[in-house]
Amino acid sequence: INKLRVSEAKKLLVNTDMSIKDLALLIGYNNDQTFSRVFKKLEGITPGEYRVKVK
Repeated sequence: INKLRVSEAKKLLVNTDMSIKDLALLIGYNNDQTFSRVFKKLEGITPGEYRVKVK
């Protein structure tokens, strides 16, 4: 489930200017800290770093 959520988050990070907090809530996390921790564990970088890297 986390892999699917992170996959969706990656699309949203690239294609929207949505805040990390709003994005985390949209894809089903209770808060942005949990989302960021899971994202970093799977991708090796934070959601914010990913957004900067791919844009």
